[in-house]
Amino acid sequence: MVVTGPRGGRPWRHPKFAPLLIRRVEIVSQDGEVRLKPYGPVQPHPQLARDWLGEEEAAQLADTFQPTWHRGQHDRLAVEASKLLREEFEIPCVQELHPDQLADRIDIHTPGHGARNAAVLLTALPDTAYTKKLLDDFADIAQKTDRIQATALAALSPDPANRTRALALSEPEPSRLVTPLPCNEAQAAVLRAAMTRRLTVATGPPGTGKSQLVANLIATAVTSGQTVLVASNNNEAVDEVWRRCEQLGLVQVWVTGQPVTQTCSRSCRVPIAEE
Repeated sequence: MVVTGPRGGRPWRHPKFAPLLIRRVEIVSQDGEVRLKPYGPVQPHPQLARDWLGEEEAAQLADTFQPTWHRGQHDRLAVEASKLLREEFEIPCVQELHPDQLADRIDIHTPGHGARNAAVLLTALPDTAYTKKLLDDFADIAQKTDRIQATALAALSPDPANRTRALALSEPEPSRLVTPLPCNEAQAAVLRAAMTRRLTVATGPPGTGKSQLVANLIATAVTSGQTVLVASNNNEAVDEVWRRCEQLGLVQVWVTGQPVTQTCSRSCRVPIAEE
């Protein structure tokens, strides 16, 4: 979509553009080729919706939008996009939509607001403090590659033998898992791995119980007489774990770091001792 100014306001000096619909992509390697693989839901561009429709209408659109097409159904996608433009955004199609025949550039000189038959790939530039710190960490690791095999990162080694050694059981499995918060079978498997292996990675979208999982892991470690360090570049994540530990009565909890910004690094140290 090309937008030449705010809705009902004076035109800008230079038009702006944004995708009508967005979906996340990840870089994957398959059959010797590197490509972009989409994942997650298709949704209207949230900032575009807020700017054009207002907070209330944008929130309603985000809650109710459900794609009706599947992979390869280009005609259905065009119909759905046209309907969204017409009924929700009230913006015309300057070009007829053909998702299987996208233009290789965006025409921003056609007068007025309107949708163009093009796709846009958006990338996150490394200009935030969080991204810069991550890149600095990678650069530091790159200078110490000879030491990787002695760390938990060996589990990510391209050498299968190194991965096997790194992922081998390093601690006896606890006699029981302590789960004061709800715990399903998948989470229990993660707890067992975390208590026995040098490296365990658990992923999941928001709302799948990651903070709950960490709290259960700390509770299990408590009964095993272990010390736990919880660290994150996200203050809110550490605070959430701290709140859950406090509610569960885990004693001697310290939170350290710089609470001034959202992008600083904080840690929650839990010297474990049974009550």
